[in-house]
Amino acid sequence: MAVDQSLSFDLRWKSIMALGFLEGQNLNPAYLTLANSKEWFVKNGLLIAMDENNHPMKFNTAKKFVKDPSLIVRSSAFDILMKESSHRDLLWEELFSAQNIKKKRSLWVRPKIISYMNQNPKSYERAFFEKLSKETEPEIVNLANQGLQKIKNQSSTQTVSPDTKKF
Repeated sequence: MAVDQSLSFDLRWKSIMALGFLEGQNLNPAYLTLANSKEWFVKNGLLIAMDENNHPMKFNTAKKFVKDPSLIVRSSAFDILMKESSHRDLLWEELFSAQNIKKKRSLWVRPKIISYMNQNPKSYERAFFEKLSKETEPEIVNLANQGLQKIKNQSSTQTVSPDTKKF
């Protein structure tokens, strides 16, 4: 039913969500074939269902969709990837991808990704935040400056180890 284009959108959506519930922690290859759909709402539904049901392939599927032509699908993929910090490098890469900028303006996923990065910025990410702080969009510049400030505050609060005593 999920892929039957003769059925209504509502019915197809419900079947995708039901499949996600039934799939649970299992690895059913038929379920994962939904990822090959050409329809954005099927792929988006798959991501949402996998995330809601903590499917073991949700991160791999999300990685596949970060380059999807549909902004909604990419946004759902980013939402999943933001749940584990091990995906930060991929998120930085996509943040600077031309696909997430249209007519020299950021699409909504860019501020979303920067806001996530700002929650716990890493000192090695300073160059990324500095690059963003030089962009022309006030929202992006503001978010970048917040990240830079947090990195600066982290650097200034680090203390010297007491192991430097002389005996």
